[in-house]
Amino acid sequence: MGGAGAGNTIEYNGGRGVQVLSGIQHVLSANRIYKNDGIGIDLGTDGVTPNEALGDADAGPNGLTNFPTMASAILSAGHPLVLAIQGNLKSAASRNFTLEFFWNDVCDPSDNGEGHVYLGKTTVNTGILKTGVDFTVQFNPTGSTGHYVTATATSVEEGTSEFSACRLVTGSPIVGTPEGGPMAFSLHSPAPNPFRESTRLSYSLPRAGMVSLSVFDLGGRVVSRVVNAHKEAGSHSADWAAKGLARGGVSL
Repeated sequence: MGGAGAGNTIEYNGGRGVQVLSGIQHVLSANRIYKNDGIGIDLGTDGVTPNEALGDADAGPNGLTNFPTMASAILSAGHPLVLAIQGNLKSAASRNFTLEFFWNDVCDPSDNGEGHVYLGKTTVNTGILKTGVDFTVQFNPTGSTGHYVTATATSVEEGTSEFSACRLVTGSPIVGTPEGGPMAFSLHSPAPNPFRESTRLSYSLPRAGMVSLSVFDLGGRVVSRVVNAHKEAGSHSADWAAKGLARGGVSL
C-alpha cells in the first residue's frame, strides 16, 4: 500500500491507522499515517510489538518484523536544512531492508510513533552477524519541521514493520522564538551520568507544546515515561529514579 509518489493519507481513525492481522509480505510505503487514536501500524492485535533481541525469528503478521532503533536525530541550520539520523536495525542475518523515515509534530502516547510527513528512505543489509546493521542517513526537509522522527523497516521476505519508537529531534531551529527564550529545542546531558539512584534530565523549549520524554533500553523498549505533559517555553528539568534496573549503576 502506498509507495513513493503514491502514498496514502490515513488519519483520524478511532483505532489503529493500519492493522495487519495475518500473512506476510504486506508492504506499507511512503504513507502519511497520523492523528489516529491507536498506533500507526499494528502487526497483530496487541499494540506495539517489542523488537526481538536476536535474529528476529518470531512468527506472526509480517513476521513481526523488527523496527529500526534510532540513536540520534540532529537538525542543522542552513540552506537547505540538514537532518542527520543514526541508528541500528537488528533482524534476520543477510537480509536486505528498506528503511523509511518520517517527521512528526507529536509522539503517540505509546512512545512508538506514526508517520506524518515522509522524509525518504535508505537500504541496508543486515550482514552475517546478529548484531544488526548501523545506519546513518541525511535528509533536507522542507516546510515546517517536526519534533520527532520515526522509521519503519521493510523486507521482501516479510513486509513492513510497525513504526519505531519516536526519536526526539535536537538542534532544530524554530521561527518565532519568544524574546529571551531558547532558540532551539535541546535535550541536555543527564546529570549525574552514570548514576546509581537518580539523575536529572534537563531540556529547553523554544515554544509551548506537548512534551513526551521517555527512557528506552538498548532493545528499543520503553523503560520509563518521565514526562508526558504540556509545557511552557523555557528551561525544564525532571528527576528520574532508576529503581531496580541495575545494581552496579546506570548510564544514559
